Amino acid sequence: MYFADMYCYGSDAGTVGITGIRGCMGIVYIGNGANYAIHIPPDSDDVQKAARKAFATFIKNNEQHVGRGNGCLFAFVNGRNRTTATGEMKDMKSRLGSPPTLIYRITKHLGPDSGGLGADAVVIMVEKLHATGTTADACAIWYKRNDAITWVGGGTHEAGQYKVRQAFQGDKIPDNLNALWRRMTLENQNCTIEKV
Repeated sequence: MYFADMYCYGSDAGTVGITGIRGCMGIVYIGNGANYAIHIPPDSDDVQKAARKAFATFIKNNEQHVGRGNGCLFAFVNGRNRTTATGEMKDMKSRLGSPPTLIYRITKHLGPDSGGLGADAVVIMVEKLHATGTTADACAIWYKRNDAITWVGGGTHEAGQYKVRQAFQGDKIPDNLNALWRRMTLENQNCTIEKV
């Protein structure tokens, strides 16, 4: 299990996630060999581009095949934050050879400003349900308020940082994986999904 902290990226054979995001973007790639996650806080265009480049290089160095017919790419945004998400994900999709790409915007259950700019921070968890699946249907996507989590050690350590920040290194995972998580789906009316 791997949860990407700010500026960090890494992978795990099963579950990956993103630590608390508000204005940040979390990106997950479901591959044939592993699952990958990166946490990209708001920054200059050049730094965000460097993050996407480092993440794409990491994925390509670890997967035998990427691109159309291989893998699935997700982005996660909290409410109306990250207005540049579509352009950022078009760039990420291009770097990985055009895998199916979706942007999830969380709209409910994050305090009084849910769906807006000031919603409470949210943690994302993407659980691969079928070992050989690389489509959106092969995953369960969950979210939980960041303030409802106690972080503990025991997860996979990050593979790298695209902008070195010593305070964000680590192997932390949520202490309770069975309580208060909400399944992110259109049917649950708690998100919007944009196809890129």
